[in-house]
Amino acid sequence: MKLYHGSNQVIKSPDLSKSRKLYINISLINMIVRLIVEKKSLDEQEAIFAFYNSKIAEKLADKNLGLYLLSPYLIYELWNAEYQTGDFRQSPYFEGVL
Repeated sequence: MKLYHGSNQVIKSPDLSKSRKLYINISLINMIVRLIVEKKSLDEQEAIFAFYNSKIAEKLADKNLGLYLLSPYLIYELWNAEYQTGDFRQSPYFEGVL
């Protein structure tokens, strides 16, 4: 129980776990898209389209995989392997990630 200003009213902390995950995903996707723009010379709209239409984006959306916990650079490398070969498992970083 937490007491504020001498009150006996119980104030529970809000559950921010969902909003934090949403923020992490939005920030992470933003960083990945920026990497795509920089490294592939795509405009932002093309980069967003290319990322969201990939298997890696699908995997990132699966909260059970925990891909959102990885570095945006690593996720970019997995995406790039998929972009170049059609299969993200061709990335040298794939082993042990998924």
